[in-house]
Amino acid sequence: MLKQQNNLIMNYVFYPNSIAVIGASSDAEKERMTGWVGRLQQFGYKGKIYPLNPKVKEILGLKTYPSIGEIPGSVDYAIMVIPRRFVSRSLEECIAKGVKVVHIYTAGFSEMGTDVGIAMQKELERIIETGTTHVIGPNCMGVYCPSGGLSFDVRFPKESGSIAFISQTGVGGRRLIQLATGRGLRFSKAISYGNAIDLNVIDFLDYAVSDPETSLILLYLEGLTDGRSFFNILRGCKKPVVLLKAGLSEGGSGAVASHTASLAGSRQVWEALFKQTGAVSVDTLEEAVEQMVALQTLPPITGNRVGLVGRGGGIGVVAVDMCEREGLKVPPLAQETRDRLATIIATDSGSTIRNPVEIGLGATGVSEHYVDGLQIIASDPHIDFLITFLNPEDYIHYGVKGWVEDISKALIRAKKAVSKPFVVVFLAGQSGEVFETILRIQRTCTREGIACFSTMDTAIKALGKTITYYQNRND
Repeated sequence: MLKQQNNLIMNYVFYPNSIAVIGASSDAEKERMTGWVGRLQQFGYKGKIYPLNPKVKEILGLKTYPSIGEIPGSVDYAIMVIPRRFVSRSLEECIAKGVKVVHIYTAGFSEMGTDVGIAMQKELERIIETGTTHVIGPNCMGVYCPSGGLSFDVRFPKESGSIAFISQTGVGGRRLIQLATGRGLRFSKAISYGNAIDLNVIDFLDYAVSDPETSLILLYLEGLTDGRSFFNILRGCKKPVVLLKAGLSEGGSGAVASHTASLAGSRQVWEALFKQTGAVSVDTLEEAVEQMVALQTLPPITGNRVGLVGRGGGIGVVAVDMCEREGLKVPPLAQETRDRLATIIATDSGSTIRNPVEIGLGATGVSEHYVDGLQIIASDPHIDFLITFLNPEDYIHYGVKGWVEDISKALIRAKKAVSKPFVVVFLAGQSGEVFETILRIQRTCTREGIACFSTMDTAIKALGKTITYYQNRND
């Protein structure tokens, strides 16, 4: 599809001026709580909404229409929430009306693996060829675009961000958005496109690559129909792309076929694609979130030499091993650096001034020398970036008051004072209250542009992949 034409279509997808909801419920309370008309109203969509239902004259204060052909104005976007047997006829009516884009929420087509489902999807593909209407789906959640007032879940933030999420899965995509927004990340756009009988990952990726609202792209992908175009777009993309490719195992490949009727492809082919395009590979939804935190909050890092800062010698030793496994180096600090650290750290209390450096917890909270120590380590010519780890359980154990504010202020101060990139790891314990508190601090950190993680393992893994991405980009 030509770039200019694709951008025009995507404007109808993400910023439609009018939306028809085909199959709006006649039960007003049901529609308000779980229906698309209710979602659009609650999320603040500003365009015209046309509910379609022949049984009632009004739904949630809006006039209803028995069919899309009887709507007096033009329709940019239509959402089908109707039984499978009515979809093909409704699509024909949308084409006759000149609807620009149709989102088929309804499932039960090729992903079922039945002869009937496959035949019904082929019929939809035939119908699409008769007009200029474009289709998202079937079997998908559709669009989340805060700046366009669109969302398939009213719990998503209305605040726009700079991440574009393109997903073949619906429920999994919703789960990822919930995880990411819980960490303070925000999205420019998200699309769940399902079986992709028309608009597919190529169209959405091509748009996201040049979208001025997007600086980072996340893909959840099960299968492809045009691998060459996908490869070329990825290779030419100047923005970081995080890709979760599902279905690389034998069992996963079968699961993909039953989910969106896609071909998963071989592991060797996908590993070659990652290597040649620079796309960052992740294996789980959770890892995808951690990787986005790193790419969104850290400046480009190409050096792999890390300074480790925290309390607990054993934790530091384990962290060194983790770093080495991910291709990171933990070099000894220069003698001048150690001499400067010695002036602020009481080495006779068990602290060390080599690398890792033990500093962080003082008698009343974060050490008064914490930020000073980070600055000194960052000035070392052998260090490219820092990882500092804190254990909130210690603050609780020692009865430290106001530790949340203490930590937050210290980290924000460090962000402004430290000359090199640094990452924060909160060693989360088992307490639910502590976990929620850590999430709150992490959200604060994200807003301030501080990369913040919950485990050393996830932080080091995300950092390793981030450094590799920037090294490859500069080659």
